[in-house]
Amino acid sequence: MAAVAPSPFHEGRTLRRARQRKHLSIAEAAEATRISERFLQALEREAPIEEFPAIVYARAFLREYATYLGLDSEKLVRAFDARHEAQEAPQLVPAPVVPPPRRWPARAAALISVGVVVTLAVMKLTTAGNTPGTRPPPQGRLPVIGRGVPTDSHQPTHPSARRIHLVIRVHAACWTEATADGKPAFTARTLQPGERVSFNAKKAAELRLGNAGGIKLVVNGKRIRTGASGQVVTLSFARRGGKVVVR
Repeated sequence: MAAVAPSPFHEGRTLRRARQRKHLSIAEAAEATRISERFLQALEREAPIEEFPAIVYARAFLREYATYLGLDSEKLVRAFDARHEAQEAPQLVPAPVVPPPRRWPARAAALISVGVVVTLAVMKLTTAGNTPGTRPPPQGRLPVIGRGVPTDSHQPTHPSARRIHLVIRVHAACWTEATADGKPAFTARTLQPGERVSFNAKKAAELRLGNAGGIKLVVNGKRIRTGASGQVVTLSFARRGGKVVVR
């Protein structure tokens, strides 16, 4: 008698049943994990990867949601990867190596010699210009903010603030969601390198980042460290006593 093949493991069904056993709604889970409801729903129905900002964010959301529900997050991530292994990036084919010429022409050798002399002269002038006392003072230690990252609690960002002004400069793709005083500051989307986004809030602001190391954040003129590359974090700011503090 032929052996019966084991049923495939479905991470979406496992997430949904675990949530239902705890008598939680999607809205309650989204508030607790700070992950958008549409992404939690997409995880539970094992939606196509196109419904997420990127596959790395989908993995991060899955790991966070599974941990919140008390499940084995690594087992669920392995099941997720097994379904999407066909979407892994293709291997890069190295470019053909062009062998150098056997002999350098005399003109090329002369040009290289001139280049070396000019480079040495510029280096000498640059070294002479760096006199003691002209080096800028070292920057102070910036607060580290985000879930699982050390932070200076209630660190003020400006001595006297009448509003919260946030400026985001993007140097690596980063899914970003922002609220100002409880309302969306802009449409949640994946910001691309080179983009600059700014917004204001009167009392409170919140940022959710899918790639914390992909942006530079300035709040009321002060640089705020957001987290590591690939890390999913939530940053919250509030005005208290005329100062902006990190909650």
